[in-house]
Amino acid sequence: KMFENDFLRLPRPFVRMFHLNTDVLLSEIYSEYTYWKSQNKLEKGGWFFSTVENMYCNTGLSKHQQLVACKELISYGIIQVQYRGLPKKRYFKFNSTTFNKLYSDFQSYLFQSYRNNEVVVTEDNHTSNFVASF
Repeated sequence: KMFENDFLRLPRPFVRMFHLNTDVLLSEIYSEYTYWKSQNKLEKGGWFFSTVENMYCNTGLSKHQQLVACKELISYGIIQVQYRGLPKKRYFKFNSTTFNKLYSDFQSYLFQSYRNNEVVVTEDNHTSNFVASF
């Protein structure tokens, strides 16, 4: 069981939807959310905090990369971010309802896209599918 908890898990559909840094940050936020939830230590409303340094250690993403990725996740309604206290702490709220709906909708889109692909036979009798991009 070596390395059991040392992997980032990325939802496959989102790899095509978001920038890679956004996927990595989403994975880390989800991991922290599920950890704090399992420990019954989410704050009122489902909030938890995580520092830039902590996320850098776990993902390799710089402060700027985290900020850009957070903005993308916020724009889709997957997370909310607040800064509280002095010194300021960064708090996250993971919206599992939005996440699950977006995941389901994108899975449906990929399935429909796959079903509508053209199959082309090349000169050497190999087939290839053209995949629609999202």
